[in-house]
Amino acid sequence: MKQFICTISMVVGTMGAGHAQSISFDPNTPCRSAFQNTGMITQSYMGAWTLGFLAGSGEQPLAINEDVIAKGLKVLQGRCSDNIDATLVEAMAKTSGKPAPTEIAGSEQDARRMLSEFLKPNADTAKLIYALKPSEDDVRAVYREPLATTMIEAYAGLFRPGIKIGPKAGQTELLTYYSTTGALRAQDQMLQYFPGGYGKVLEYMIPDFPIVRLKFVKPGETSGLGLDGLIFVNNHWVLMPKPWRALK
Repeated sequence: MKQFICTISMVVGTMGAGHAQSISFDPNTPCRSAFQNTGMITQSYMGAWTLGFLAGSGEQPLAINEDVIAKGLKVLQGRCSDNIDATLVEAMAKTSGKPAPTEIAGSEQDARRMLSEFLKPNADTAKLIYALKPSEDDVRAVYREPLATTMIEAYAGLFRPGIKIGPKAGQTELLTYYSTTGALRAQDQMLQYFPGGYGKVLEYMIPDFPIVRLKFVKPGETSGLGLDGLIFVNNHWVLMPKPWRALK
């Protein structure tokens, strides 16, 4: 795998026009010294590089923003703490007997880990579903008005204590289709895996929140219990299914 040194030139106000400071990040830096005397820009490089490394290792690529980059940096710090004598590249590539670095909240792997709770024997699906109830702030963060208000009203009736939604007998496998609200708005190819009703609400979607369509299926099958609108917002997963039904 090729490794790249990330470099940027920045104009520094105190140096005057035409002068620039070169800031570099080398992923071959030893873990022992990688986090010493590093500024915010270099740390942003390191977090973004970590996300790229994970994507190159098969992780679902994430839309880049400040929060996601910060989470990438935490992953890198955690890997380095386990492999202090390694370089950053070696720390990320080395398996230490711990789960692969899929801790990034909002990733497809994060969603699958959460949804796997539904597949456990004697899972309390009523409790699991109710835990996915979106708050008013969650809905308004993802959808614009006037749709947001009518969605809030609809979900108030849908998410009731005791309601059970989960896999049927024999549905022991999970299929997920991962995208973002921004990508769906841009007619990303993943839109084909979402119900057709989403075409009616794309204009109300606010980028750029991870969103998942999922199915609980029997082994070897692709049809089963489907749910749409699993969205990562305000640092947690919530379920906002069938938003088009709230259109007036």
